[in-house]
Amino acid sequence: MPGTTHTVVARFDDPAPAREAMVELEGKGIGADEINMLDHPAAVPTKEGGLHADLAVSRRFIDSYARNGILGALLGAALFIAVLMLMRVEPLGTVVALGGLGGAIVGFVMGGFIGAARHIPVNPDALDTYTMDPTDPAGVSIEVRVEDPSVAAEAVAVLRRHHPRQLERRGA
Repeated sequence: MPGTTHTVVARFDDPAPAREAMVELEGKGIGADEINMLDHPAAVPTKEGGLHADLAVSRRFIDSYARNGILGALLGAALFIAVLMLMRVEPLGTVVALGGLGGAIVGFVMGGFIGAARHIPVNPDALDTYTMDPTDPAGVSIEVRVEDPSVAAEAVAVLRRHHPRQLERRGA
């Protein structure tokens, strides 16, 4: 039905799976302006809390970069070696050594960048989850408001994968 807004609300006990769900929703093409945290007052983190949040975000970026960079390095090395062998470059030992090294360097840089960029949220609400107390009994509520019912169904599937305490969908 045109003009109908579909709302999906998920309540999580811990901010970490809520953050992961928000990042995955963005990765599925749902706009950051369509994903919001509910009933959460704006927090002003302390100096220590802000430092902790910055370190957590940095650690996440570095972990993602390293994990995807290693995969990219392996693929890049294999690809470079294969291309050089198809071009019949001689001697074979040099092809394997230089092709593997060059491919690994290029693959690490490209794979790391692409992988890390996919896991960094655009939505500032997702970044705010780093400053939240994971022991807060209120938890975190995420709302997704979209017009397309198939996008709402995709949002339900994504949120369900992150095990919310409660999940509801309604059309208005």
